[in-house]
Amino acid sequence: AKEDIPDAQFYDLIRKEYREGKLSMQFSAKHASWYETDRRLEVEELAFITYNGDDGSISAYGDAQHAILYEISGDAEFSGHVHLQSAEGDACFEAFELSYRRSLDVFETPFDAEVLIKIGNQLLLAGNGLLFDVKQQYYHIEKNVHGSVNQ
Repeated sequence: AKEDIPDAQFYDLIRKEYREGKLSMQFSAKHASWYETDRRLEVEELAFITYNGDDGSISAYGDAQHAILYEISGDAEFSGHVHLQSAEGDACFEAFELSYRRSLDVFETPFDAEVLIKIGNQLLLAGNGLLFDVKQQYYHIEKNVHGSVNQ
């Protein structure tokens, strides 16, 4: 099998993605490699912001050590240490693997992946398997939920 050689490489990149004429995602990265065959961008040391398609407000933001962004679908896969902050509701998610599904506007981890959720300074939750619906500001932990409340 021939090695996957990038068609282009970028350093200190800032990219803005638009869907139906509206800013949908913006990210910056230290290094990125573009693969034309499947129209994907592999990114190192990335910071990202996603925007609400209805009113253009920031819906979530975060950072990751590594990401793969698929241009055709708008989906993304984040890995390494991943941090995601909800713009509303003060929820912060940390995981080692996180996917973003553009068509559904949801972030999710694999079913058994560990996730840590902090809500403000008060609530700390952990468990396995996260689904976070950006538009509804709804999140669900699949199993092994445990946590603490600080007064």
